[in-house]
Amino acid sequence: MIHVLDASVALKWFVEESGTARALAFRDDFLAGKIVLASPDLLLYEAANVLRFKREFIEGRP
Repeated sequence: MIHVLDASVALKWFVEESGTARALAFRDDFLAGKIVLASPDLLLYEAANVLRFKREFIEGRP
């Protein structure tokens, strides 16, 4: 079965928030070859848009 990776799940691999543990388990299953991942062409744009507004990633802010 192929699973489609959503930008919100991929971002949880790098940012600790609600659901991070499940996202990391999903990533580990992929890395172990247990599941197959596909991603939409817009995944990088969606992730970049979220990071643009995430306070933790805005340069120069506390």
